[in-house]
Amino acid sequence: YQEGDLIAYVARPGTGKTWLMLHQLRAAHDAGHNVLLATMEMPIIALANRYYAMVAGVDPKDLRRGTLSSYDEERFREAARELQDDDRFGIYQANLGGGVEGLEAVVAERRPDAVFIDGVYMMKTGNTRKGAQKNESTSDVLDDLKQMALRRSCPVIVTSQFNRQGKGNKGSLENVGFTDAFSTHCSLVYSIEQAPKGARDRQTRIVRRRVPRPAVRPRMRPKRQQHARSAQRTRANVQQK
Repeated sequence: YQEGDLIAYVARPGTGKTWLMLHQLRAAHDAGHNVLLATMEMPIIALANRYYAMVAGVDPKDLRRGTLSSYDEERFREAARELQDDDRFGIYQANLGGGVEGLEAVVAERRPDAVFIDGVYMMKTGNTRKGAQKNESTSDVLDDLKQMALRRSCPVIVTSQFNRQGKGNKGSLENVGFTDAFSTHCSLVYSIEQAPKGARDRQTRIVRRRVPRPAVRPRMRPKRQQHARSAQRTRANVQQK
């Protein structure tokens, strides 16, 4: 990702959007970057515990069921303590009324290298007119997030949902729910493909990229080869004369 990018991961509910986002956040954090996670869907404690469990290497299902072993519980608590004291990791409950403006205030204070937003379609902004439809308000949110990414010089990574037509592996820009603005505002849009029944793997597919891929890649001759052929043509012309 690059500074100023707005990147979206889109899938149907229950396909693993949050799981994928947390893994990306962890990779960025482990690489030494300052990261900020904003949650719109899950309560902040639930999402934080899920991330702590991932870092600790314990099963989040065992954590939810309260069936962690003593050893796993100690690993979980240690990971939670370390992350809570880490200045390079922050988590923000973005659905408490602050909207994009409240998030940007936190970004201005923490100066993260990357911002991750889970459930962007639930976000609001003060720039939306009263009585606007859902597609209009979501478009305004994406516009403000793109401007924030440019102002703060950091990538913003968000998750959203496909509509019912995007069920299965039919995800495309036309099937992204709530607004068409993902195709105009995002540098990259990824579709998270549902796995066959019983399988655990997921696949991501790019449905919108920053620079369109050329249909035919032009063949470029090496400079030495070009010079040699030019010299041959020159000698042939001299001989003819």
